[in-house]
Amino acid sequence: MDNKIAFCGVLCLLSAFVAQSLPTESSLNWKNPVSSAVHTLNNFMANGIFSEQYDDTVLFYLYTDSTVNNTHQLWAGNVTALKSSDFNASKSKTLVLTHGFWDEVNSAFDNNFKNALLKYDDVNVIAVDWSYFTKNVNYLRVVSETKNVGSFIGQFVDFLIDQTGLSPDQVHLIGHSIGAHASGFAAKYLKGRGRTVARVSGLDPAWPGFYTAGTDERLSSTDAKFVDCVHTCGGGLGFPSPICQADFYPNGGKNVQPGCSWVDFGVCSHGRSFDYYAESIDPTHLFVAQTCNSVVEGVPYNCRNDGALMGYPASPEFLGVFYLTTRSSSPFAKNITSPE
Repeated sequence: MDNKIAFCGVLCLLSAFVAQSLPTESSLNWKNPVSSAVHTLNNFMANGIFSEQYDDTVLFYLYTDSTVNNTHQLWAGNVTALKSSDFNASKSKTLVLTHGFWDEVNSAFDNNFKNALLKYDDVNVIAVDWSYFTKNVNYLRVVSETKNVGSFIGQFVDFLIDQTGLSPDQVHLIGHSIGAHASGFAAKYLKGRGRTVARVSGLDPAWPGFYTAGTDERLSSTDAKFVDCVHTCGGGLGFPSPICQADFYPNGGKNVQPGCSWVDFGVCSHGRSFDYYAESIDPTHLFVAQTCNSVVEGVPYNCRNDGALMGYPASPEFLGVFYLTTRSSSPFAKNITSPE
């Protein structure tokens, strides 16, 4: 954990320098040094350097209501493993969870989501483990792999659709940090196959390494039929600007989120995005948000109460920029109703 905090701190300081000491991303003659380095790494990969066997390094684990504490490992193209698993295409949704930097499949991100989803909804949950790449102190290497890993995730979902009759309208991709961009690339791959998925949720999409990236090189609002984002460390570890169809800014969307501290360089605030989202899966915990014209540097402007909800129950009926406040500890939602 100390290494993670220290390295995330370096990233946060780097992104702050990029944001405050250099021209804006709209400047035509300026190139973000992080993005330039990533572009160089991608060129290396195109020539065969750093090539990996994704079948062995990007792993998929299935959880269902009958296997909450157990898992079936699945592989793209392995029909036998799929047929012997509990995957059921008739369930209401199939959710694909993609963790972030320095994380792994048994992290709080995956476990909190898996447990809540299987408790409150009738779904297949697939946790993606790409820790082979994300547990690497060379962050630029992780960034350079994100597009290929995301496309491989898309190929896996494509395999599920082909083999089970799963509809793209049942697919919901959820990613945290750099995993949000991987989810976007997975959705892009499927869209290119004529299989646009229902939803992608980006939880504080990573900013370092993606600051000047165009919409083809990061999560974007056109990747799925509905794309929502939760911003909790904007301008540090996460994107500060709205890049989705619905962008939620709890507590202004910046570091430091309530209950967090400055000393961890934004790691706590970065993680609050999935804390809030996972809690929102409980239908009695409502994160009611205001619709705003904008949220700039954590300050909301011209807001109104339209009844929008942040997190799992977010709806494509409410698009734009949203602001809300939370409690400083769990339960974070300020609107908790009685169970029916």
